[in-house]
Amino acid sequence: MKTQSLLFGISIIVFCALIGNTAHAGVKTKTEIYAVRGKSKLKIHLHFPEGWKVEDKRPGIIFFHGGSWTGGSSKKFLKQAQYFASRGMVSARVDYRVKSRDGVAPDDCVRDARSSVRWMKKNAEKLGIDPKKIITSGGSAGGHLAACMMIKNSVDAPNDDLNISTIPAAMILFNPVLSFEVPQLSSRLGKEKGLARKVSPNAHLDKNTPPALILFGSKDRLIALANTYWQEAKKLGVRAEKYIAEGQGHGFFNEPPWRERTLFAADKFLVSLGLLEDKDKRKEAVKSSSKTIKSSNGKSNSEEYIPRFTGEKGSNINSHIVKGSDSKKVTHRLKIKNVTIGFSANGGGYINYCDLGDGKNICSPFYGRGWQHSIRDLYHNHRYNPTQAGFRDHEGAPVRVIEENGKVIIPPFNLPLYSDPRYDFVEHEELIKEQDKYIKRGINTDRDGLKEKGKTGDDEIRSEFDFSGLYEDASTMVSTGIPVLRHRYFYAYVRKPAAVYQFGSKATMDDGSAVVRNKYALKDIAPGLPGNQTARETDLSYGQFTFGIRLLTKVRDLSVPWWVEKGKLVVQKEKYENNSVSWRKGKHKGGRWVVFNDKLPGQKNTAGDTIRERLAGKKTDMALMILADGTDPNTAMGIGLYVPLNSPINRKPVVGIDAKSKKIKYSDNRNMQYFFQGGQRVPIQYNLVERIWFTGLRAPTNGIIEAIYHDTFLLFGSPNEIYQSVKELEKKFSM
Repeated sequence: MKTQSLLFGISIIVFCALIGNTAHAGVKTKTEIYAVRGKSKLKIHLHFPEGWKVEDKRPGIIFFHGGSWTGGSSKKFLKQAQYFASRGMVSARVDYRVKSRDGVAPDDCVRDARSSVRWMKKNAEKLGIDPKKIITSGGSAGGHLAACMMIKNSVDAPNDDLNISTIPAAMILFNPVLSFEVPQLSSRLGKEKGLARKVSPNAHLDKNTPPALILFGSKDRLIALANTYWQEAKKLGVRAEKYIAEGQGHGFFNEPPWRERTLFAADKFLVSLGLLEDKDKRKEAVKSSSKTIKSSNGKSNSEEYIPRFTGEKGSNINSHIVKGSDSKKVTHRLKIKNVTIGFSANGGGYINYCDLGDGKNICSPFYGRGWQHSIRDLYHNHRYNPTQAGFRDHEGAPVRVIEENGKVIIPPFNLPLYSDPRYDFVEHEELIKEQDKYIKRGINTDRDGLKEKGKTGDDEIRSEFDFSGLYEDASTMVSTGIPVLRHRYFYAYVRKPAAVYQFGSKATMDDGSAVVRNKYALKDIAPGLPGNQTARETDLSYGQFTFGIRLLTKVRDLSVPWWVEKGKLVVQKEKYENNSVSWRKGKHKGGRWVVFNDKLPGQKNTAGDTIRERLAGKKTDMALMILADGTDPNTAMGIGLYVPLNSPINRKPVVGIDAKSKKIKYSDNRNMQYFFQGGQRVPIQYNLVERIWFTGLRAPTNGIIEAIYHDTFLLFGSPNEIYQSVKELEKKFSM
């Protein structure tokens, strides 16, 4: 699997800027002695944020390392301490006595930890912190110590000032030990009577227990103790949030990608408590430790950014799949030289704003339009249509979006199904605000043939697919000086089939015809795999995924198409509204197709041939199409859509992933056929759309999830500048 090794042997950072490079810029450190035990001077390592002053009243967070009360090092929480310092907190890492070095029992570890918290509160004024806003945190044995701080009457060092409470404002506990009242643990304590109960957080919950975030791997046997904590907290009405990392064991939190994911969860938790300011710059990174590769600027770089399926749950899994909102609202921006791109977290992170430097938005800003993605197939008559932005023009998909360091990251989220003017599949309409002939409040015209009593609109609109994307400034990849936006993304068929049955054998269109078109059920939707993978009702067959940009005609008349033939720029001077033999056949005017990539090496032409027979258009020898405002290659302003066919992602873009291990089992081309479409389907906008046809995608089968990856570019400049830039990119990707 050469392609697999090229794609997934690469160092990967998913969805976010790398914490290790940027999170602790400006952070200053200092080490103090918080207690003396015989000959042992116990140290606390402090991290002060950029701009810190002694007069500050900042929140503080204190970390206790794990090591089974026997060993370990405070360096284990260095990344976490640096991160929260970068977020404006004063963070601390505590050294405490352990059995291997000091011959002490776990109850002595608790005494040291309580001394460190008292020291931090006593010295709050010189540390620039608010003693009422100190958070305790730790992992494993350190999580136990952090949790023991909430116990009013525990074990304390003889010289401690007991007038200073150890009870924190909140706790962040990574796979903690929450009870010593079990024989295998109580036997490790000192001989003092009742010690096990005194150091068992589970035995001391009450209505005043501080809020906690408790994080566990699902395979950690200690989670049973946490279940007791969560159940008791629920009875008491105490906040105790649960974070479960599926398939992970003990200590999962301190290795990529889980360190960064748990940091994000902790950050979000503290923001919700008002202990941390929400700057919408929380970090969620997945840092790989694999091979060094050539970065996009040609220099050696061990950290390359591409989306990758990791099994992470969608950011909208616990919220409604769609919500009525303002599709024009820009929530995040990415400035690339003179071009500003705007994104909407209310619409799946789709692009709803593009300013070419004149302050005007050329992007059609509706959830049903905009610059966005969708996936569908001919087998289901294009009716089953998971779409990035939302259900209709005014019902968007609220998701998490991260903007950082010249990048906009869309972490994985569940794709909603888009509405259809010719087929009503929605019985429960509580999420839908728009009303027209398709949706009539209180009138059920659902035609999917399914009994959906007990279902909700969310059940009907939530597709089986997840999507994730990365947008980044790639201007340094070319020497022409023009703005370049690189976009990498994936679709993954992650969930057990459910919503797709609404488009199955029982469903009928409004005209009475069947939704399913059996003639497009291919006998083998995965020709690169052994045997025949015959299309099932839940599979995609004769599939298509698209990325399109829609341009407002009244803002800028980008209606002149350019492409490359025989190494030269070619322009079609006729306007799109003219109908000529080169347009796509059909009832719509416009819709010219430019066909490229006739046949990939070793690929059987099956699905692609049939598709091309239905289309009129000219072939081009470069995967590039430009829409511009004129016919002069040097003075016209345009936008180019370019696909690097030799990008490792695009060579074999379909991958089969083991749902448990998340390892790649195979990669496949699926007879990918690429087309560009430019046209004016509605009077107010021009479209420039990249359509990728493929044989199909399988629903989850035998523990294997299939996903599609893709890599594409948008370039802004004159047609000649765009062409010269793409030639440079072609050379880079052919190396």
